[in-house]
Amino acid sequence: MTTIGQLCSKSSSKLKNLILIVHPKWEESPTAARTGAVLMNDRIKVICSNCRKPFSERANRLKNGYQVQCPNCMRLITFDSSSEDPNIRRPLKAAREIRYAAEDAIVMARLAAQQPKRDTGY
Repeated sequence: MTTIGQLCSKSSSKLKNLILIVHPKWEESPTAARTGAVLMNDRIKVICSNCRKPFSERANRLKNGYQVQCPNCMRLITFDSSSEDPNIRRPLKAAREIRYAAEDAIVMARLAAQQPKRDTGY
């Protein structure tokens, strides 16, 4: 799990709210009230086409041409965007969306850190 604090140590609450809106995989941690951290779950649920049992894989790994073995039936699954199997295409699309959301969050955090601080005094 990646925290916003790791992405940018000077992130604001507006940025955290924006990131929560950007992608549904961003979620508040159980200790968010104390720490103010927002976590990203970067695991994708994959359903094996052979045994129909779900397992999870990291979003950064799921790219076109990636191969993984099903932990239940040991069948080799090759992720290919031209596949007709929706159990192959759906995780690829979800992983791509998470990678894009993570990139956008990093860019937004950098932009928020570069904005000048406003003086709150009169």
